[in-house]
Amino acid sequence: MWQKEAGILLSVVKHNDKSSVVHIFSREQGYASYMFYLAKSSKGAAKNALLQPLTRIEFETKGEQQGHSLQHLSQVRNRAPYKQIPFNPVKRAVALYIAEFLTYALKNEECNIALYSTIEDFLELLDSQENCSNLHLLLMICVARHLGIFPDSYLYKSGYYFDMIEGEYTECKPAHNDFMDEQTTYKLALLSGTEPGTMQNTPLTHQERVQLLHKLNDYFRIHIPLFPRLKSIDILEEIFR
Repeated sequence: MWQKEAGILLSVVKHNDKSSVVHIFSREQGYASYMFYLAKSSKGAAKNALLQPLTRIEFETKGEQQGHSLQHLSQVRNRAPYKQIPFNPVKRAVALYIAEFLTYALKNEECNIALYSTIEDFLELLDSQENCSNLHLLLMICVARHLGIFPDSYLYKSGYYFDMIEGEYTECKPAHNDFMDEQTTYKLALLSGTEPGTMQNTPLTHQERVQLLHKLNDYFRIHIPLFPRLKSIDILEEIFR
């Protein structure tokens, strides 16, 4: 039986000339892969245009995956079209980074409605807020917190380090190299303690933002299997100079 689903499209891999495999984080199933059959007619071009990272879609599927077979998508539509992201080069670049990040960070995540709602809220902020320079960083922190691999900001104290292996703030400098220094840890705790709606008020220089971006990428590489160095990091470095 076909059932309706809501989801966020994360990435697309071309399967052949007629179809693509799309990776979606859905509200009810979590991360899942689907077969999407491309439309050849000019009338169906709008359907193919839905294959854009972070498109918020509604679709129908026949339920859970059976073995290694892919579910098929049907009746796909854009559930909540963006007003600014497709037309703003900065927001579009941030969206591409978020899509790449979520593709790897959520790969083993099952149904998590609270996390799904959090991501939706961040996407709405990205589309509506004028200043989005800290958004991707706070989103990474919030995702880590939902995955259970990030400490609460109230555990931070002045002069602490962030031990990335243990995933905790510590008074003593770790005996390994996978940690954030005192200043970077302070900025991390400051940002993680802010509300998404006021994150633009957190003072970060370009250098601090880039350093946090790389450190958070390393943090996910430590805690999420097969998490890579994200390719779109270099683009964000240039954009937020």
